[in-house]
Parts: sequence; structure tokens; C-alpha cells
Amino acid sequence: MTSKRRLCASLALLLAGATAHAGEMTKGTPDWKSVGPLAFGPDGLLFVGDTQGGAIFAVDTGDRALDSASDSIAVAGLNEKIAATLGIEPRELMINDLAVNPASGRAYLSVSRGRGPGAAPVLVRVDRSGKLEVVAVENIPFSKATLTNVPAATGSAAPVAKKGMGGSPRSQAITDLAYVDGRVYVAGLSNEEFSSRLVSIPFPFAAVNGGTSVEIFHGAHGRLETKSPVRTFAAYTIKGEPYLMAAYTVPRNFMRLRRREHMERHRSIVLARAPGTPAARRSSRPLRAHRCWDKLAMTSHDCASSATGSPPG
Repeated sequence: MTSKRRLCASLALLLAGATAHAGEMTKGTPDWKSVGPLAFGPDGLLFVGDTQGGAIFAVDTGDRALDSASDSIAVAGLNEKIAATLGIEPRELMINDLAVNPASGRAYLSVSRGRGPGAAPVLVRVDRSGKLEVVAVENIPFSKATLTNVPAATGSAAPVAKKGMGGSPRSQAITDLAYVDGRVYVAGLSNEEFSSRLVSIPFPFAAVNGGTSVEIFHGAHGRLETKSPVRTFAAYTIKGEPYLMAAYTVPRNFMRLRRREHMERHRSIVLARAPGTPAARRSSRPLRAHRCWDKLAMTSHDCASSATGSPPG
């Protein structure tokens, strides 16, 4: 087979794959309420996480021509340029995520035009020359999968942020997503008791199940973490077996609790070390009741008979 025939065959396969995906979609305007985590599938297919709407969208970008203008993308003051394109101040812009289309080499960003629950969702595309443009989403092929058991949109809604913490629990309904071998994997929080979960959705989209609860034992904290979502993850293969490597962050309210406990225990150690101070005389607690704080292990232990309140040994 000549090089020309091989090229034609490759293009035919590419177009056949794109047509197959488009056949599972309907043309229209996606009814997303926010645009957060992004991930690309084959043939310029873009998956968008809508945290506020609790849904995953698949969008056929039609962006399949390789952009060879440059080997890399370099845009100085990206936030300022996107804000100028949208006609807003940079402080009113929130960049939520970025993904590069492997078919074309162009970068796509999910942004919020404005802050808070009323922010408008916008997709921005950057080509290899650094040119920005807003992605038109009217009358495009798309499909939608609605997640079940998403957290209620209560409290003050924070801007959608892939790696942010705090705000409304709904803002963490989708923290990351990836397309792997015909399935879309979604990490985030549910409204269940063990709220950290991982959902696997077949594509083209079919019924969405409740997902799998994800629990980790935090050795330093000495407890199971069930409310900390997978913040980001990567798919890879070892000896033909698929794996997901995930990273977590600790919830802000838990960190505040640990800091408060640390301050209280540190105060107890100071009182134990200086029994002659006025503050120590005001304390009626015996020395044995004080706890010693191990900052490295993030744990505490009984000071026992240590006269200074220092760790034994």
C-alpha cells in the first residue's frame, strides 16, 4: 500500500469514528450551568464537567485538523487577554480548567465570566500561535449524562474550581474526569454518608450508576477520610492492566479543626513547662492530663511523668 493510500485509509477511519460519535449526539445548545473540569476523548471529542448542574457533557468540537503553527503555546497575561475578549475585568474572571486537544494541539479552557452562582460558563480556545477565541456552542452535536446523588447546592456557591476547596458542596460534585477506553471516569462528592466517590460512565452515554465510594486511611490523622474527594487523577497501564493514580486534599474545615487542636495542645505544653507562670497557676489541670503534640506525625501522646511536658525518650 502506498503512502497516499495509507493516508486516505487513516483519514477514512478518523472520519468514521467521528461520524459514529456524532450519530449518538443531538444538535443544539448544551444547557450547562457551569463549565469546570475538562478532558478530551478521540477525534476532538471534549468532555465537560458541569458541577452546578451535576452533569457531564460530550461535545463534538469538530477540531480535528492539526495546528502546526508552533511546537508549543505561550501566552503572556492569559487571564487579562481572556477577560478583554469577554469584556470584563480580570478580577471578574475565573479560569477553571485547561485541556489540550490531542487531535489538533489547540488548548481549551473552561472559564466563568463573573463570580458566584450567577457566573456565565464560557469555553475559550487558544491555537498554537497564541490566538484566543470563544468557542461557539450554539447548534453543535452534544450529549449529556446526569449524575445521581449530587450534593445540594446550599450555602454560598463558590466559583467552580478543579483544585479549589470550600464553598458550596455542589462545587465539588465533579473534581476531575478522564476518558479511558470507552468510559468516562468522574471523581467528586455525592450526598451520601461516604461522599467521596468515583463514577464510571460508558460512552456513548448510557445509564449512570451511583458510582463507587472511595475511602482512604490517613495514617497521620489516624482515621478514614470519606469526605475528601479525589482532587485529580491520571490513568496509566502497567503490564496490560489499567490503573488510576489519584491525589487528595484535606477539607478546609478539617484543617481548621486540626489547627485548633494543635493550638490547644501547644498551650497545654507551654503551661506544663512553666508551672510558675501566672497562666499556669490559673490552670487547675494536673500535669498528667496534658498532651504532647508531635508536629511531624500530626498526633499526640500522654506526657506521663515528664516534668517538662516533652515527649518521652
